[in-house]
Amino acid sequence: MRKIKGSPQPFGVDIKGKNINFAVQVAKGKTCELLLYKRGKEVPEYQFDMPEEEGVGEVRFLSVEGLKADRYEYNFLIDGKVCVDPYVKELAGKEKFGVERKLQEHQIRGKIVSMDDYDWQEDQRLHLPWEDVVAYGLHVRGFTKHSSSKVVHKGTFQGVVEKLDYLKDLGVTAIWMSPIYDSPNDDNGYDIRDYHKIMREFGTMDDFDELLEKAHEKGMRVIMDLVINHTSDEHEWFQKALQDP
Repeated sequence: MRKIKGSPQPFGVDIKGKNINFAVQVAKGKTCELLLYKRGKEVPEYQFDMPEEEGVGEVRFLSVEGLKADRYEYNFLIDGKVCVDPYVKELAGKEKFGVERKLQEHQIRGKIVSMDDYDWQEDQRLHLPWEDVVAYGLHVRGFTKHSSSKVVHKGTFQGVVEKLDYLKDLGVTAIWMSPIYDSPNDDNGYDIRDYHKIMREFGTMDDFDELLEKAHEKGMRVIMDLVINHTSDEHEWFQKALQDP
C-alpha cells in the first residue's frame, strides 16, 4: 500500500480499480493527513500526509494504491483534529441509536463505499403524474419503532420495506420521507450535519437502495425531504458560507 498522485475531483472517495482517491477541502495554512483504520478498529494503521503544496487551491488530495475498500475505514486529521469526510456516504461506529460515540477518539469513521456497488437490475425511476400522487409522510425510526408496527427490523430502512404492502393497501403512491441524513443529535433528524451520508442507525447504504428498489416494485415513488434551514453549524465551511456576502 502506497501513496501516489491523486485527483482533486470528485470530493470524497473515488474507487478506481486498485487505486482509491481521497479529496477534501481544507483551509490554507492548515495541516491535513489521511487516517486509515483496519475495519472496526479505533487506532489508525496508516497515516498519509496531504500537504498544502501538493494540493490545488483549498483542495487536498491523494490516491492510495493497493488499498482494499472493504477492509479499511478512514478519517482526516486536520490541524490535529479528527474530522469525518463531509462527502462520506456511510459511517462506521454509529450503528446503535442513542449510543454516544466520540469522533476524537476515532470511534466514528468513514466507510469506503462506491455508489455503484448496488445491483439495481432493471429498476427505473417511476414517472407518476403529480395529480395521481397519494403521498404518505413518515420518519424511518418513528414509523416502525413501536411494537404496533409488527415489523422485525424496527426503526430501520428494512422496517419500512416490511411495511410496503401496508402502504400499498392504503393506496399510497409516494413515500415522503423525513430527512435520513446524518445528524449530530440522535433525537433530532432535522439538525443535519451532512447531506452526503445517511444516518447509520437506520441501516446501510445497501439497505436504503433496497428500500428504493422495493418501493418502485410496488409502484411507489420515494420523495426525500431536504431541509436547509435546520442545518448543523459544526462545519467551518457552513459558517463561512453564512458570513460571505
